[in-house]
Amino acid sequence: MPEPIRLTVMKKLCSEIEQRAGLAGAVFRGRSYFGPATGGPLKMVSVFEDGAHAEDYPQQTGDGRANVVRLPLILMGYDVEGVEHPTDPAMVMMHDVLAALRGVKRDGAPDGNRSRNYLGMGRIVDDIQIGNGHVYPAFANENTSVAFFLVPVTVTYVDLAA
Repeated sequence: MPEPIRLTVMKKLCSEIEQRAGLAGAVFRGRSYFGPATGGPLKMVSVFEDGAHAEDYPQQTGDGRANVVRLPLILMGYDVEGVEHPTDPAMVMMHDVLAALRGVKRDGAPDGNRSRNYLGMGRIVDDIQIGNGHVYPAFANENTSVAFFLVPVTVTYVDLAA
């Protein structure tokens, strides 16, 4: 059975962030515990779906064979290397992740010679929208005891029914 397009999109996005932001082995899908106190590594990024902004009725072809899905995601990350100013490492990591995402978008954008190729998936991924992101201090939410960042990202892709 082939892998769902949604999972392929998530895997490719995580791989690109790992490579472009210098975070090999530190980017995960759906990991919800943050900080060394909860068993997490010293730094990591987790990519998970933002259900609060999901669209339950995607654009569909008349025969139902294809959907245009807007997949809202949250990228949450932390780096606990800084002690004196705990939000600084999170801000630097967020900057690196944003630069990686902008690179993915820039490199895959259509130009006069070719059509779009986001995440190396050809025309399957139609668009990537990147939010500004924000850095938060430790204990700003129930998932972490360390300073962290949140970046909203929306990936729009075509999901072809089997």
